[in-house]
Amino acid sequence: MSREVVQEIYEDVERRDTHHAFMVRLDDEPVALFQTYRPSEDRVSECCEVREGDIGIHLMLAPIDGRPRPGFSRTLAGSLTRFTFRDPAIQRAVGEPDARNAKALALLNRLGFVRHGEITLPEIDLPEVYLPEKRAVLAFLDRPRLEAAA
Repeated sequence: MSREVVQEIYEDVERRDTHHAFMVRLDDEPVALFQTYRPSEDRVSECCEVREGDIGIHLMLAPIDGRPRPGFSRTLAGSLTRFTFRDPAIQRAVGEPDARNAKALALLNRLGFVRHGEITLPEIDLPEVYLPEKRAVLAFLDRPRLEAAA
């Protein structure tokens, strides 16, 4: 997406109390943008049954700066996933990475997410935000599976 579209998206996130964005830094350098959201207030709700206790997650990793860090993505994603479950009311994490993103899908598998097929997230075209249609893989990680993996 263009810089302008990403800016629109995160300005929209800032206006909501159901979506939250976190800049992740390592040694004062940005390494990721992590977002949580209430699936019932997101377009994913048009594609799956949302349950009480669900939390949606998005993770965008910053480009590698030339210093490969073996295992860093898995460690970071695992820590952030556990962060989402710090609230005992959260019972299930919902992920919906782009279906073409093999690295994200492999990472979800390593974290214990269970795939539930492909979905098409509908386009959103509002004055304050635009999101294109997206072919995604729907995946869930419930609290018992997370705790068993720990």
